Amino acid sequence: MLLLLLTATPPALAQNTDSTPAATYTDAEKDAAKAAATDTARSFLALVDNNDFGAAYDRLEGKLPRLISREHFVAELDSAREYIDPPTSRDDPFPQFRPSVDSFDGGPFVSLLIEGEYDLGTFSEILLLRLENDRWHILSYQIMPNMSVLRENEDIGAPMIDYPEP
Repeated sequence: MLLLLLTATPPALAQNTDSTPAATYTDAEKDAAKAAATDTARSFLALVDNNDFGAAYDRLEGKLPRLISREHFVAELDSAREYIDPPTSRDDPFPQFRPSVDSFDGGPFVSLLIEGEYDLGTFSEILLLRLENDRWHILSYQIMPNMSVLRENEDIGAPMIDYPEP
């Protein structure tokens, strides 16, 4: 299975414990937050697309940089690049705002789902970002092939990030 997972906790795990749920944000606030988060995500993805994996690692915050070293991160992405070339195009991100996320302090958060076209087919990228001091920070990044890619390339295997023992 072709899957690259660079996350300390899955973005899908969320907990709405904040007294001001994201659903109460105005449309203008959501649009502004989406634009700012998207800019941060695109800046990160540009580094990954250009094989500047060390600089991409330097942009990560939260638990992931404490779990794996910069060298390990770069080596894993170099290895994954053998299977996945940079995309030829990406759709606009689909945001999901959350006031809190399990295993991460602070907030609010947004997870961005971005579909992209790669040589092998369509992949989904998911980034989890946290707003802190009026700036969005990347906490995790995942890239997964869509089912059609998996069906057409059953013999392809790719590395998952191996988290070294502490």
